[in-house]
Amino acid sequence: MPDADLDHVVPAIAASAFGCSGERCMAGSIAVPVGNIARPLVERLCRSAESLRVGPTDGCTDVDMGPVITRQHRDRVASYLERAGSEGATVALDGRRRHFDGEGFLIGPSVVDEVAPGSTLAMEEVFGPLLSVVRAASLDEALALGRRCPYGNGASIFTAAARRPASSSTGSTPA
Repeated sequence: MPDADLDHVVPAIAASAFGCSGERCMAGSIAVPVGNIARPLVERLCRSAESLRVGPTDGCTDVDMGPVITRQHRDRVASYLERAGSEGATVALDGRRRHFDGEGFLIGPSVVDEVAPGSTLAMEEVFGPLLSVVRAASLDEALALGRRCPYGNGASIFTAAARRPASSSTGSTPA
């Protein structure tokens, strides 16, 4: 939501999208910012993802994100990045461009912005470290996007509204 605190939102989305290299059933693969928060959210998500240390996890290396499961899967994730531009999306952070110390099926975290609601990235599960950003003008539009998804995924709404004091029936705010 436009009033969300990005200091809390960005780490939560990044952990969901890139934890376990995005290869878990409940990975957050699509972010749907509502209104004018989209640009600053994407910028901060890219900075956060760029700071992740990517490398092999089978040694003493201190990394934040390891490889994907196979070469074929790494290539599949990369193919979504190749397809993004032809579907009108913008690759804001391209994990294929990272240099890695070490071996394995490594691909860096990626953020694809301005993903169209009916596009491949919005409708298929990537199951890798790729976060698609589908912008919405309103909460109703964002909820409608979620309802169109063919998968039974989870969702989170980030807003500061719950922290605002509620008004009583007399118009005063609680102490």
